[in-house]
Amino acid sequence: MEDNTNNGKIGFCKVASATTAVTNIKNQNWAVLNNEDQIDQPFTNIQLAFWIDAKTKYFSLIKKTDYPDLSDMILIVIALGNSLTFLFAVNFEKINDSKTPELFDMIKKWGLHNARPDYFRDFEELFVFYRNLLKHPDRKKLDEIASILTKEKLKRFMQITRNIWIWFIKKYHEKHNSKVPGDQLKEFKEFDW
Repeated sequence: MEDNTNNGKIGFCKVASATTAVTNIKNQNWAVLNNEDQIDQPFTNIQLAFWIDAKTKYFSLIKKTDYPDLSDMILIVIALGNSLTFLFAVNFEKINDSKTPELFDMIKKWGLHNARPDYFRDFEELFVFYRNLLKHPDRKKLDEIASILTKEKLKRFMQITRNIWIWFIKKYHEKHNSKVPGDQLKEFKEFDW
């Protein structure tokens, strides 16, 4: 049985003004609502926009230099974390009006730790950095970030995020007995890191 919700595509976040806050969205209006009240109202895949933003910044600002700017690298890690947060939050099945859990808990509920323990261990490393160091920064945390966040570490975080995205897309379609549309993986092809 094929899932026809959102034209067989992963859930989308309805966003109006937030789309202007993310550069390089590339008009990712992939799906429309299928009810009479809101036919053809575009949806923005904000989680993909964060990934595209991180990838664009990485290749244009980081990869080309031996001495990348720390603030650029921090913004990329924030975009990676936001990408995964939106990806899992938008596709999280809430019970009643319960709050959306933290990213770490959502990823566990999707079963990454059982299905791909290697990816889960990698994710834990990214999550600790994203959540513990980048939330509520102070001088001490910024010093710690500067000592940890290297070009190689950022490259690793990019690869971790890419792997989790690909795993999620496949897991989502497996769960909904649908095929992965060819265009859903195009932003996650293997790169010359």
